[in-house]
Amino acid sequence: MLLHTIIDSLAHAYGTYQDFVLNAADEIINNVKNSVEKYKDNYNIIITADHGHVPVSENVIINDNKDLLERLDIMPYGDSRAMFLKTRQDISDLIKYENVSIFKYNDIINKNLLGNVSQRFLNRVGDYLLLPEDGRALIYKVQNNRDKPLLKSHHGGAN
Repeated sequence: MLLHTIIDSLAHAYGTYQDFVLNAADEIINNVKNSVEKYKDNYNIIITADHGHVPVSENVIINDNKDLLERLDIMPYGDSRAMFLKTRQDISDLIKYENVSIFKYNDIINKNLLGNVSQRFLNRVGDYLLLPEDGRALIYKVQNNRDKPLLKSHHGGAN
């Protein structure tokens, strides 16, 4: 297993700022620096990253909002820090979570929240997008993972 995969797993399970997670990140950074130094005269080097982590201060269990779930066409999808809801009904009055931005489909499109994406992708976007503004994670527990431990760090979101 690669070190960056280990860091991701450790951060999810134990939190973003644990010493052993930060030490592993330092090791990766030092390896990258050493590689750059070794090859910089012969190669152009571009370094990218695919995501980061946000410490989770609270897990908001969407399953507890039975009225909301009953009005959805399919279960919530997306990510715990960017959750989509699909429904043919107005559910604005049922989405009552503190520090969570709520965007309707037209707002998502008009504000270009998803960037330059294909129409095929937009066809799969929900009618609502929920974005936690703080360290919260929106969790929908499907039947087969109800007893699975909750993560202490998540990807994505608005911050």
